[in-house]
Amino acid sequence: MKEVKNGVKVIKSVADQVNSLTEEVSSLNNEIRTLRKSDAEFIRLNQEQACQIIDLQNKFNNFENEAKRNNVIIRGLKVNVISNFEEQRKECETVVAKLFTETLKIERSIDVEKCYLLKDEGVLVKFKNSRDKNVVFSGVKELDSDIKIFNDFSYNVRQTRKQLIPHMLAAREEGKSSKLKFDKLVIDGNIFSLEDFERD
Repeated sequence: MKEVKNGVKVIKSVADQVNSLTEEVSSLNNEIRTLRKSDAEFIRLNQEQACQIIDLQNKFNNFENEAKRNNVIIRGLKVNVISNFEEQRKECETVVAKLFTETLKIERSIDVEKCYLLKDEGVLVKFKNSRDKNVVFSGVKELDSDIKIFNDFSYNVRQTRKQLIPHMLAAREEGKSSKLKFDKLVIDGNIFSLEDFERD
């Protein structure tokens, strides 16, 4: 009889331990469900924030490109470096005005808002309107090979264009007409983005 009582005690003790473990497992399952819900919410919020960051980057890039719309960068132009900023600005304006009138043979007045020497020795020219910028580009054929005039683009557009250049050159080697237009490549009249080449 004593053995039966001991056996009952052991069984009761085991049952109590099983019940306790069952409660712990149930509690852990509830915690896991809660964590999964909060993890899913965290992932959703993270994705939302990533979309907002991309949207802000795109808006900033568009704003930067709009601000640079009337800008050109001139490379190969000989400008004396002067330590005084105001004198340096006047020197740039004089050299650029001479380029427009004597080299590009532009006979009308060109309205320049800003003109200054860049760190890499290029000259940035900001026109007051796009009409004057277009007049300058129409005279580019008059330039010698040492002087080049480029549109001023945002960093992102410059990087995209840099990556598109090998595709442009490859298309030309195949005898196709190809040119860069903003952040796209036009090949035989068809427009391609950088993503089009990355998918291939």
